[in-house]
Amino acid sequence: MGAAYGSVGVPQVRVTFGDSAYSLCESVTMPRLLTDEEIERQLGDLPAWGREGASIRAVYEAPDFPTAIRLVDEVAAEAEDMDHHPDIDIRWRTTTWVLSTHSEGGLTQLDIELAHRISQAAERLAVRATTRHG
Repeated sequence: MGAAYGSVGVPQVRVTFGDSAYSLCESVTMPRLLTDEEIERQLGDLPAWGREGASIRAVYEAPDFPTAIRLVDEVAAEAEDMDHHPDIDIRWRTTTWVLSTHSEGGLTQLDIELAHRISQAAERLAVRATTRHG
């Protein structure tokens, strides 16, 4: 496998499988930091979430421990699909979620999207937010 550059300057990787060779483009788009106004506006649609510096945070209380773990499990699958992972603290039936795009040093659209997915999973499982912001 070797790296080369395509005609438009996009890095490519050449991969060989048996007698066949393929060129794969390596196109990675890094998320940009959101402005304070963008963050505040989007948090308006996420009442369980509040800003804490370069992160957003929410606390959810499940009816029991197994439901809290189901919430974490559902979100784990979503986070893997997004390749964006939350910081999670589990205390019996209470889960605390903190989101930030560490590679960018703050909040990006990935954090907002994952917050929506966490909120939707909590709603499906009848897990309630214990803090309200705004």
